[in-house]
Amino acid sequence: MFRCILLFMMIFTLQACDFSPRYAVPFVNTGTHFKEVPEGWKIAQPQDQLPKGSWWSLFQNSELNKLLENIEFENQSILALKEQYKQANELVIQARTSFFPVITNTTSVLRRRNSTSASASSSSSSTLTAGRSKYSKNYLFQIDAGWEPDLWGSVRNNVKSNIANKEAVKDQLENGILSVKASLVQAYYQLATLDEIEKILKNTSDSYKKLLTITHHRYKAGTAARQDILLADNLTKKIEIAFENNKIGRAEYEHAIAILLGKVPAHFTLTPQLEKLQKPSIPSLIPSELLERRPDIAQAERLVFQANAQIGIAISALFPVVSLIANEGSSSQSYKKWFSIPTLFWLLEANAVTTLFDAGLKVSKIRQARSVLEQLIATYRQTVLTAFQEVEDNLVSLKYLDDEILKQAEFVKNARQIVEIAMNQYKSGTAQLYDVVTFQIDLLNSEIDLVTLKGREMVSAALLIKSLGGGWANALPDLPKKCIAK
Repeated sequence: MFRCILLFMMIFTLQACDFSPRYAVPFVNTGTHFKEVPEGWKIAQPQDQLPKGSWWSLFQNSELNKLLENIEFENQSILALKEQYKQANELVIQARTSFFPVITNTTSVLRRRNSTSASASSSSSSTLTAGRSKYSKNYLFQIDAGWEPDLWGSVRNNVKSNIANKEAVKDQLENGILSVKASLVQAYYQLATLDEIEKILKNTSDSYKKLLTITHHRYKAGTAARQDILLADNLTKKIEIAFENNKIGRAEYEHAIAILLGKVPAHFTLTPQLEKLQKPSIPSLIPSELLERRPDIAQAERLVFQANAQIGIAISALFPVVSLIANEGSSSQSYKKWFSIPTLFWLLEANAVTTLFDAGLKVSKIRQARSVLEQLIATYRQTVLTAFQEVEDNLVSLKYLDDEILKQAEFVKNARQIVEIAMNQYKSGTAQLYDVVTFQIDLLNSEIDLVTLKGREMVSAALLIKSLGGGWANALPDLPKKCIAK
């Protein structure tokens, strides 16, 4: 048996063929810069394995930090992806076992009843048969070994394929973590925005009620018509409807945050404050190689590599399947005689199985594998282009939102003054209720727009960080410290 194992190991050291195409990362023409890049931005030299950092700390919000602290251990989608990664790792271990022979042991005890029938024409023969034992025993101890040497690289390419799959699943896990955290940050900001809108609606409702009271006094004094009371009353009802709709949206975002944290919505409450949130300081220099850290891009590239290895597996199926079989053992009527020379046996067998006709099945599988490779190359390129689009979209959003917020704040300031003047004129009887209502509606809409823009700016900042694959802590050592998340 040891001779057989030694022979197996000698064959194992032989160089095997590898029919998978030489791999290169697919080229994507992304240009040299972002279109929506502010003045002063430039492209740095590519670097691999750039760290992502605790990017959420850029928002300088302790409540948000606390929510994100343990989300990787609470979110059920992330936990499921972690188990999927463990499975992918086990698949790699299973694939590597094909490099080695499979050795099994068979131990058996056989008890058999022998035939005692004999020819009736010979009494001496009958006497002899009757003296024989009706039963016999046999003890067997056998070791079997079987191995298919990787002559054509099928096993090696299968291992490469599973390693690539494991890395792709790991990237999927990282992408899931990034997406879940970014989703929580977005929901947090949107919830805070709706809370701020609720305050605006409440203040506006108080103003409308005061206006309704004034209108009642004027109606009693004969200086206002009945339709003015109805108009003011409808105004208060309309703001109450908006208030209820806002509560529905707020509850939905709060429920979404609870689910992201792996909690039951009934057991979770959150009351963020928009004015306490700060937009992250975006550095004026962000190199495009940060996109290389995006887990979805890395996952798409690993899937291309996996498909490349699958071509080698498909081609190797055209060649003979060589297998070596050996067994050695002992067989005797008494286990006490095991391993005595007369009871020993051994066998060594080599087989080569070649498919002579399969109606083009293997060739078709090769073409299919090549098509899968081209499909995944296109998917990889699309993933890269989509990443650039997401960065561009959020860059252009942040590029103009600051100015828009400033202008909207001026609009709100002027609208408040207009309402104050109109209210004083209405009290003195020199302005119509319709004018006051129109100005108040403009003020309400402008205040809501301002808060919405602030929330949108924060969401865009979070989406920019997500589209870059994370923060820039330790990735850009030359940046000012205020721009880097610790």
